Parts: sequence; structure tokens; C-alpha cells
Amino acid sequence: MRVRDEIVSACKKIQSQGKLKVAEDASLVESTFTWIGVQNESLSLWQGKGAVQKFPNTFLQKVLGRYGQPLGKVGDIVAHIEVPGGGILAHMIYVPEFDVVPKDYIVWIPNKGDPVFALSALLIPPLVHLVHQLIVVVPPGRDSGAECEKK
Repeated sequence: MRVRDEIVSACKKIQSQGKLKVAEDASLVESTFTWIGVQNESLSLWQGKGAVQKFPNTFLQKVLGRYGQPLGKVGDIVAHIEVPGGGILAHMIYVPEFDVVPKDYIVWIPNKGDPVFALSALLIPPLVHLVHQLIVVVPPGRDSGAECEKK
């Protein structure tokens, strides 16, 4: 539990953010960012200038369960958000052993249990994929939600 206490303490030292920048896609024209945040008591995903897409906490837990590892050492916590339903999601910058380049990690600190972390570049694509599967597309000319098709 020493690592858990250390990371919770690091999160308390900085003010909770409304959104967490979790990915950046830089091109020659412009950079687009992916953010995870809390909106109306629900986790939400922002991509570039696109719409906000809400998603359940279980998506984050499932993706981190697949790609995450137990947190052994704590790096620099640069931002965090309080997740509705309990827990903390943090953005950590850490230089892995035998490496010289700092990397961005997402850390999940549940109310009970040990924190897990994953490389942001590895975690975000499957999470974005799951969130996009929630999008409901209304066919042109139809207004009823009952007649919607799943994308």
C-alpha cells in the first residue's frame, strides 16, 4: 500500500482538473488532442474539436485491466481527475528504467485495491474504439431514437 499512499499524496498536492490530456496527434497542419474528463457526473472523451462522448467507468477499468500493470514506482503526477463513482485517474510522466525519454502514463487509483498504470499511447486507442462503438447514428430523414442503427 506504500505506492498507493504515495500516488494519492502526489495527487492531493495538485488541484483536480476538469479534463486530462491523454494523447496528442501532431501533424504539419495542426495538433489534435484527446482528453478524458468528467461532464454531468459521467466520464467523457473529447477528440480534437469533435463532440463530447460520454462513456461508462467500466470501459476504463476493462482497458486498464487488459493493458495495465501494477504501479511499482511513482513518477511526476501532472494532472488528475476525480472519477464519478470513486477513484482517481491521473496523468503521470515517468522515465522507465534503462530509458532516457520521459513517457506519458495513465494511472487508475481505485477506491479499494492497488493502482494500475499503462502507457498512454497503448491505452487510448482501444478506449477510443470502445467509446466510438457507443455512438448511435440516426439515418437521414428519421428522428426517432427507436429507429437508430448502431455504428
